[in-house]
Amino acid sequence: MNKHIDLQAATQHDFQQELLRMRQQNYPQFRPQEYRDMLLAYFYYLEREVKGGQDTDFPDAEFSAESFEEIIHEAEVLLVEIRHTKHHAAAMLTVLADSPCAPTPPLKTFVTAVLGDITRQPDCQAIVNAANTQLRKGGGVCGAIHRAAGSQLEVDALRLAPVAVGEARITSGHHLPNRWVIHAVGPRYAIDPDPAALLATALRNALVVADSHQVTRIAIPAISTGVYGYPMAEAASVLIATAHAMAPQLRHVVEIRFVLFSADALTVFSNHLKFAS
Repeated sequence: MNKHIDLQAATQHDFQQELLRMRQQNYPQFRPQEYRDMLLAYFYYLEREVKGGQDTDFPDAEFSAESFEEIIHEAEVLLVEIRHTKHHAAAMLTVLADSPCAPTPPLKTFVTAVLGDITRQPDCQAIVNAANTQLRKGGGVCGAIHRAAGSQLEVDALRLAPVAVGEARITSGHHLPNRWVIHAVGPRYAIDPDPAALLATALRNALVVADSHQVTRIAIPAISTGVYGYPMAEAASVLIATAHAMAPQLRHVVEIRFVLFSADALTVFSNHLKFAS
């Protein structure tokens, strides 16, 4: 890692050039720790930008912070793959040497929250639809996903209905930039008994389905907070706690990304993430 970068004064262009240089020199494969250090430095930069640091506008940057974040996510996945490849190679060598093999360390799964449109998360293999029990096109997030995916999504989904509250089913993403849509049925806050348990179950089942389909990144809305009336703060607490509890059990998912539709919702989720960490 270039020790001469001043994190307090660095611009997006500085990080861009340094990460590109490290990538060209094959740091991700042969010097992964140094590459990860650089990524962590960039995460520090992003946090300063989100929190309103002085350097939030860079006319010299060649692309946006959003596109740079995609590079960061890709690099994180690459680092995980490198780690597993290294341990697989070590395992093969120990087998050849007829000696005990060290177990592969558990996968690191990140829980994140971003402001955005869940139908525009192209780096996620799957997105979660806040579905109803009949898996019909609805309003809010559900309606937006169906509109973006096209009419065939509802045709496919109806074949899997009805679905109990807390359960999840998977279909193709059709015209979405994502391979899969996972339809998770959340609880109606004032109607269904024990809504917290049902909300946790809905997310848990969605993550199990995603992991079984080898999804590495999944985008999730604030399930049940729309017409189902679940208070945002309570939902955030349940969803984030469930995501963190599930993370050690996942074999393929490296990012659980909550995509929020408003700045207020993002603030609520971000605060819960800080508390959880």
